[in-house]
Amino acid sequence: MTTNTPQSVWNYDLLWAKAVLYMGRALEMPRDSELFPFWSSLALEFVARASLAYLSPTLLAEAGDQDGRHLLHALGIEPKVKGYVPKSIQISDVLARCKQIVPAFTEDMETFSRGFFNKRNEELHSGATPFSSLPNHSWLPRFTKRRSFYYATKKNHWSIWSEEMKLKQRIQC
Repeated sequence: MTTNTPQSVWNYDLLWAKAVLYMGRALEMPRDSELFPFWSSLALEFVARASLAYLSPTLLAEAGDQDGRHLLHALGIEPKVKGYVPKSIQISDVLARCKQIVPAFTEDMETFSRGFFNKRNEELHSGATPFSSLPNHSWLPRFTKRRSFYYATKKNHWSIWSEEMKLKQRIQC
């Protein structure tokens, strides 16, 4: 399939590239900036989504519609709905599926991820600014020590990304 197919929006490579892009943005931020954990939280979501997409993009499709249009989209079949927009599952569902599928995904990882994503949602959907008062020592060690965080693939991307972030953390913190 070409990159213009509907499946491409939940394609592993594109989701992984977005995670790397967002992590790059995080690493460009000063460590005391609220944008450092913000961009990191976005990157983490795309790492989790990429882990599911590597197995099958259908794991990301919202399944609540009667005609299965989102599942069809994930399979690369263009739904016959005018103005169709693909809808993926919520991050809480991504975490639940990671818990079932990703061998290295622990209860502690799920708890950390949910808390981090809750802060991200609070940042985006309210007047609160939870990242502005979030000290790095409260989240960064848990974020970076997970060499196998969401490691569901045969590709060694997460390990490489984790090592790069650790190196940059040592240099710039």
